[in-house]
Amino acid sequence: QNISANSHLEKLVSMGQKTQLNELASYIGKNVALNGEEAKLKDGEANFSFNLPEGVSRVEVKVVNNKGEVVYGENFKDVTAGNKDFNWIGLDYENNRCKDGNYKIEVKATNKNGEMLPVTLFKAGHVEAITLHN
Repeated sequence: QNISANSHLEKLVSMGQKTQLNELASYIGKNVALNGEEAKLKDGEANFSFNLPEGVSRVEVKVVNNKGEVVYGENFKDVTAGNKDFNWIGLDYENNRCKDGNYKIEVKATNKNGEMLPVTLFKAGHVEAITLHN
């Protein structure tokens, strides 16, 4: 009976993986947004995205390397709420080219009274393929 139960369990797992794959395959060819603070710098370009809440006035954006060092940053005034893109061209504060690789973004938003506001960081991308890993 254990052999029979194991066989049924394997079939259920297989069916679940097929269902999951079919659901994921529906994303191929579409643009998606996922929660995340990282972007890959490649060929002098890294794209970050974030959402700013209502009441935002100022934003500070910092790019951080894998050692935790801030390599670049900008401040923005009179910003508005909504989804924003930050396209970094891979230069540090001294205009030196940074190495290709993964970088994080830190975004601090404040209202006109200087009070901190929540920011949602996300990655935007185009789905070209789906790969399942066990």
